[in-house]
Amino acid sequence: RARSKQLKEVGKLSITPSLFNINEPVIFGTPIVMNPILIVPFILNPVLITIISWFLMKWDLVRIPFVMVPWTTPPIIAGFLASGFSMSVVFLNIFSIILSIVVFYPFFKIYDAQLAADESDVKKEDSLESLLEEI
Repeated sequence: RARSKQLKEVGKLSITPSLFNINEPVIFGTPIVMNPILIVPFILNPVLITIISWFLMKWDLVRIPFVMVPWTTPPIIAGFLASGFSMSVVFLNIFSIILSIVVFYPFFKIYDAQLAADESDVKKEDSLESLLEEI
């Protein structure tokens, strides 16, 4: 859903690895690291999910995971297997993914708008330079 070419390419290249918890293409391709806009949701999101998960487990609404699964297991399947086939963990995983989207989306749109504006400035400069060269 990005407007900038850079984020569109990162999205295309990172969709398959992200299904298996390999997020380095997103983290370093966007880049999230050392980005003052995207660092806020990058830090806030895991804190929120951890607090929510901890309380749900403390109140026995969600089963505590007790089985180690390979780290490349897709998120919803990993939660299901780690908790001994508990559907409440599946719902928590789905909620966590939705919450992550909600937290990241406004920051992503701001960063995307900045990149799109920079890319359009570069295009304008390139077209102006080619026009001047023709003259």
